[in-house]
Amino acid sequence: MTSDEGVALLTTASPPDYSSRGATPQTSSSENVMNRRVNETILKTVPGLRKTFFGKFKSFELIEREEWLFLFFSLMSIMTTVCFTIYRLCFAAAINPKSDDVLLGIILLINTVFCLYHLLHGVFRDQYFDIMTFLLTTAAVIGYVFLNFYGKDESTNVNRENFRHPTVKLARLIVTCLLGMPVICLGVVIVAKYWRSNYILFRLVGGRTDLQLACGNVLLIHTLLSLAVNSMLSFLVAKYYMDMIDGDPAVIFTYFLYSGVACLWATLGYLSLRFEKKLWIVWFIMLGFLPPTLTVFDTIQVSHEDNIFTTIRFGAILISTIIACSSCLLLILAALYALKFCNIGLSERMYSMDDEDAWRIVTTLRQPDVEVGEGRVE
Repeated sequence: MTSDEGVALLTTASPPDYSSRGATPQTSSSENVMNRRVNETILKTVPGLRKTFFGKFKSFELIEREEWLFLFFSLMSIMTTVCFTIYRLCFAAAINPKSDDVLLGIILLINTVFCLYHLLHGVFRDQYFDIMTFLLTTAAVIGYVFLNFYGKDESTNVNRENFRHPTVKLARLIVTCLLGMPVICLGVVIVAKYWRSNYILFRLVGGRTDLQLACGNVLLIHTLLSLAVNSMLSFLVAKYYMDMIDGDPAVIFTYFLYSGVACLWATLGYLSLRFEKKLWIVWFIMLGFLPPTLTVFDTIQVSHEDNIFTTIRFGAILISTIIACSSCLLLILAALYALKFCNIGLSERMYSMDDEDAWRIVTTLRQPDVEVGEGRVE
């Protein structure tokens, strides 16, 4: 069936009656066949209806020109950063595995992985929160590159000046900055576009104001969760890497314990919102005070070391601590706000697409002049 035939079918068929939600509609076999054909046609011909466990994602035909440009420059920046970092990481590890260059390389790789997640999730779901986080993470990566180039590496004693400023580090700094400029500029444009249209909220939950507020809060929490995990993993690497190289079993156990707890905490937050469990959200909020408390406590402990303030390691710890504390505190506030919207059917709207959702989209297609971005269509 072609796209034109699908649109014709959508405009000629009559929607089923959902006035009594939960009741079994009394339809004939021919009407059932028609409804099934309509739903299959919607899934095949209407852009933006790609259902997954993690929600609905828009298809490639909805990606506009500035979004493709943003994807191109962003992916080029990520790939370039990864290639330079891996090359530099191997070179530095061969000379001195305890070098701060190795430490920064691992942190950069962690951040680029989360950059890729925020980029794809933001563009394919019109997520301005994710795009803003991607820009923030990109800025953090640029900061780490500057720190790696100009910072003081106390752990390197072999030909220090040549080791600190090789051609590869300079090339990575220049390329990262040159590719980062169009990424940030295009990202600001796309964030403004998504913010004005706000179409993602209507496409996910319809025009009800309370559902749109709840949905926007959930999307913000998802973004903050990934940002918090990213910053906490970076902090743990910066804090424990040097001792892990020495093979201290207690340090290795502590690192993996903290990493596992951080991931489990983030998973608890996601599942509590995914299934609208108020008790889980309460536990998530109470446990949310642990990460910022531990990171601040560990940072204070590290600050007591001799000549630590001018090192690359302390700069990485400080950046990770600031981002982790900020994201965790914002998560707690957003989770408290999410308690207000439990058990209102948000999860069903966000993660499923039944016949009612399909006919809501059909109604939108029949009225192309409706301002869906403002949520005026139910």
